[in-house]
Amino acid sequence: MHPALLGPGLDIANRAMINNLVESVNELDSLNNKSFDLYAWAKHAITIASTDAVWGEQNPLKDPEIETAFWDFESHLRLLIVNILPSIIARKAYLGREKVVAAFVKYYNNGGHEVSSELAQARWNVQHDNGASTEDIARLETATVLGVVSNTTPASFWMLYDVYSRPALLTLLRDEVREHALRKNEAGEMIIDLAAMRDNCPNLLATFQEVLRTRSNGAPTRFVTNDVVLSDKYLLKRAASS
Repeated sequence: MHPALLGPGLDIANRAMINNLVESVNELDSLNNKSFDLYAWAKHAITIASTDAVWGEQNPLKDPEIETAFWDFESHLRLLIVNILPSIIARKAYLGREKVVAAFVKYYNNGGHEVSSELAQARWNVQHDNGASTEDIARLETATVLGVVSNTTPASFWMLYDVYSRPALLTLLRDEVREHALRKNEAGEMIIDLAAMRDNCPNLLATFQEVLRTRSNGAPTRFVTNDVVLSDKYLLKRAASS
């Protein structure tokens, strides 16, 4: 599966995602400067753009009912993980998950994976060729959606919120992108070079990293690779975890 995450396969997926996001951004014009729920907009835009890029034309989450079911599953996942009478204790997450699983089963039965990304095709091939049933693969793909959108959605929202609520920062970042990452192609079209944004726009990159640092809500596990003393008095032994 690793080659599907590099090179042409990744480029195609990125292009599909960006095209979807462009459509979502352009649709904001129809609001005529009316206020709207930024988080709801970001969640929907990222969900559709990301999952379309992976699962292609027949992406199950294009169905609003399945999209809602997925977020019911994702937002109540902690109760489901406990795995004590999940259909009762974590009913909303349980029903949401089962609805998404059923949608993926239908997706595979209709051959949706045959016109999907290299990643989705590779995942199907590896699992199917090693004896996994369609339902088992569908369940694994439902979990994969978590990895595709669960972090990107809040990160996108907070990036937009933190930048657009600071006019001076917004101007700084716009000027930086305009100077270092915007160019005109042979057809006369204005192109934003994503690699240049990463390599030549330090303020934009630093802002994104700071948003992740200040807004992330997680409890990561860290392993100590070598003995280390903190503040000259706390010894953390090699192979310990925290």
